[in-house]
Amino acid sequence: MWASKRPGPPAGGPQKKLVIKGLKALPMLPLSYKTDTLERLRSAVHAIQQNQPTTQGLEELYRDCEGLCLHKFASDVYEMLQTELEKYTRQQLLQIDRSPDTHAPAAILDQTRKFWDDYTQQLTMVRCVFLYLDRTYALQTTNVASLWAMGLSVVRQHLVETNMRSRLVRLFINEVTSERNGQLIDRPSLASIARMFIDLGLYAQSLQPSFIDATRDYYRSESLRMINCLVPIKQSAG
Repeated sequence: MWASKRPGPPAGGPQKKLVIKGLKALPMLPLSYKTDTLERLRSAVHAIQQNQPTTQGLEELYRDCEGLCLHKFASDVYEMLQTELEKYTRQQLLQIDRSPDTHAPAAILDQTRKFWDDYTQQLTMVRCVFLYLDRTYALQTTNVASLWAMGLSVVRQHLVETNMRSRLVRLFINEVTSERNGQLIDRPSLASIARMFIDLGLYAQSLQPSFIDATRDYYRSESLRMINCLVPIKQSAG
């Protein structure tokens, strides 16, 4: 029977050792890589905010974000995204807030509702593009909010720092009072505004107390009015 044998060391000298040498120089990124890639992502954010198609596919944009994060530019991507969301939010809400509420107060609530519905849809799309940033940087770094939380905080900060929060509360209460007085109102807009305040963490501290106070005042006034309308019953002398 034949038996297999491993070849022995070559005769006449020791074995040669395999030596793995490192690269002489690390591959260099193009000088404009960071700037160009950030600009492509910024343009994509603008397209999403304007409800326009992006010039690149979502997968390609995802790879751009991933590449920047892998090359230690995640903080730059996050800062760029936060800046663009702040600029867009400030522009849209200031435009709504400039409209006087003396002519059509319900229109301001409806415009705010439309902004909120569009903004949350856009934020969902933005998070899809920057998902790698969200998972590997935002959620892994202390004191850095997730992309969704950051997007909400941008709106909350604007409402709190301007007079728009109190104005929306006042218009909301006025619409509720109008309905109690028998007028037709846009209930879906009010429901959306209430959900917005809840999502932004402003309902308990801003809308709810004013709503409760207005409800108490309304029914106190209605009770007094109804009491004054009562006709006393005359008792017959017997």
